[in-house]
Amino acid sequence: MVSRSALPWTMIGCLSVICYLSIFGSNFIHVYAQGAEDLIIRRVAVWDLFYQGMVAAFVVGALVQGTLVYIYWRFRESNPKNRVRTEKKEA
Repeated sequence: MVSRSALPWTMIGCLSVICYLSIFGSNFIHVYAQGAEDLIIRRVAVWDLFYQGMVAAFVVGALVQGTLVYIYWRFRESNPKNRVRTEKKEA
C-alpha cells in the first residue's frame, strides 16, 4: 500500500522532469542542427534564453505555490483530521 504522502511527491517529481525536458531539451536539438552556413543573431538568442528562464521561473513558482496551498489546506485548524482526540471515559 502506498502512503498518503507519496502521491504528491510523485506528482511533483514527474512534473519537474517534464518541465526540465521541455525547457532544456530543445537547446540540444538547435545546437546539433546548426550548419556552417547558419548565422546566429545574438539579440534573438539572448531573448530566447530570457524567455526560457521566465518559463522555468513560472514553473518553479507554480510548483512552490501549489505545494504551499496543499500544505495550508491539509494542516489547517478546521480540518477534522487535525483535531485533538479526547479519550472516552468508560462508565
